[in-house]
Amino acid sequence: MMQVQGSAARVNGEGTYTDSRDHGKQFSVGRLGNFDKSEETKMTESKILLVLDKKDYEDGMPVFERKCVRAIIEKNGKIAVQRGRAGDCKILGGGMDGEEDFEMALSREVLEEGGLILCPGSMQLLGEIEEKRRDLFETDKIYHCHTYFFACTVEERTTEPHMTESEKAKGYHLEWMTSEEIVKANEPFSKEPWIYRDTAFIKMLMEGNL
Repeated sequence: MMQVQGSAARVNGEGTYTDSRDHGKQFSVGRLGNFDKSEETKMTESKILLVLDKKDYEDGMPVFERKCVRAIIEKNGKIAVQRGRAGDCKILGGGMDGEEDFEMALSREVLEEGGLILCPGSMQLLGEIEEKRRDLFETDKIYHCHTYFFACTVEERTTEPHMTESEKAKGYHLEWMTSEEIVKANEPFSKEPWIYRDTAFIKMLMEGNL
């Protein structure tokens, strides 16, 4: 297992990764500041918490670059996750579409995956995890993903989620779990890169390494 040293760490090619294009130390949401949209241009220089570099590619290969957002929504000591029938837990979020900004993308993702309604202006950037490996769909390219994690709050009212057919087939549903429960539930799935990434972030929350 990887140990995080300081605010960033690097993992080189360990484990067997697969890919999918489907796509703690508890904190109080009361302390979250408002997300200033004027700061959005600085996101590409956000604090990098972790770099997951499989190094299974060749230098000079073309790059498929992707930006994703993930929502850390805490209520009564528990975090909102999308949980599958197999027991795996994913932090709510996904890839940014077209010309979406961070708030638009995060609002859409938490609504689609959890039926939750993001409170405007409640986002606080916690940091970024970078992933780099050979693209499994286009093996002559490098997959380079920037995942931005935001603490945010949601309204009390909820609505029906709008999940993908793949998510429905895997039995994904909204569940509220403690950081410890998430880490334990994800242990059997740690070779999946998105599970490894999300679990590593939850561990950093628990350890106060943000």
